[in-house]
Amino acid sequence: MRAPEAWDLSQGEGITVAVVDTGIDAEHPDLAANVWVNSGRGPEPRRRRGSRPISTASTTISNGFIDDLHGFDFANSVDADGDGDYDDPGDVSDPDPFDDFGHGTHVAGTIAAIANNGIGVAGVAPRARLMAVKGFKASGSTPDSILARAMVYAADNGARVINNSWSCSTRCPRNLVLELAQAYAASLGVVVVTSAGNRNDDVMFYSPKWRYDNVVVGATDDRDRPAIFTNYGLLVSVVAPGSGDFFQPGILFPQRAILSTRSSGAGSTPTAEARSRSAANTCAGSARRCRRRTSRGSPRSCSPCTPIASPAEVRAVIRGTARDLGEPGFDIATGAGLADAARAVQSPRPTVRAQFTAPMPGAAVVSRRGIASRSAPP
Repeated sequence: MRAPEAWDLSQGEGITVAVVDTGIDAEHPDLAANVWVNSGRGPEPRRRRGSRPISTASTTISNGFIDDLHGFDFANSVDADGDGDYDDPGDVSDPDPFDDFGHGTHVAGTIAAIANNGIGVAGVAPRARLMAVKGFKASGSTPDSILARAMVYAADNGARVINNSWSCSTRCPRNLVLELAQAYAASLGVVVVTSAGNRNDDVMFYSPKWRYDNVVVGATDDRDRPAIFTNYGLLVSVVAPGSGDFFQPGILFPQRAILSTRSSGAGSTPTAEARSRSAANTCAGSARRCRRRTSRGSPRSCSPCTPIASPAEVRAVIRGTARDLGEPGFDIATGAGLADAARAVQSPRPTVRAQFTAPMPGAAVVSRRGIASRSAPP
């Protein structure tokens, strides 16, 4: 991705990336300095790692949440009366989005692990802020409404990018709840980045990944080929590193080859809600972990982008600066090509004169003729 070349111009300064996932270990030594802090909160006592206290104090500020210092745990909170907040009698407010599974911390490290500190790894955007928005428990299923609330929270609290490295476990062509949540985020100027998924299937069957206003990211292996598990299709924007492969005669083994940060709470067994994620083996130290999946690719695509006026312009830069792979031009296996951080941060602001939206699955296709142009480099 040529991230080191991009760092001479941008390292993600001023950008808050919300990780809607299993949470983040906010005390990880390679992440702690980059974890987002709610500016509306005063100093609070440092919590025991992973304590996830149940709060009864009346410390709600203007966003309507209690003690959300680094984000919020929607997965373990209860909105008893369904009014959209967690501060009424019978509600359970869990403000500590600690990662008791490991996936979210791994994604967070890929995005913004601190660079040049002699510890662990460096993220693609090592000076970006990480907002922890926990939508998944360590086990069990997660309702769509929880993930939708998580995305709305991130958009309302200043995230410029929302990273969704998750998927439904079977084909789900439409999901109006999640689609509306993503549309709301986009209306506030938030760039929504989603992993393409790991089913070796067309992404059009996995809502809300296929939404035209997403940046949809597939995975490549260590030879810049589409990973054997990645979803594909005309709705894939770009691809990014997500796997390594090991060959024996006649046999291909996808390897967990993306090194990143490991939560101190990792170790749970993947269950229904986590089927798009893989259990991972520890590698090269207890604070680091190797994984494979398109979840590793999606944090790489947009994290280094400098502020641009609209999500449409960000998408245009990412696609317009990608390095072409496979057949010349856009293709269903790799989209516009391999995300290139160096070219992206050097790209002039694009001119988006026309925007074409893909038809929804099953919709009739009406042909249109027109002229479109862009200023991003080829």
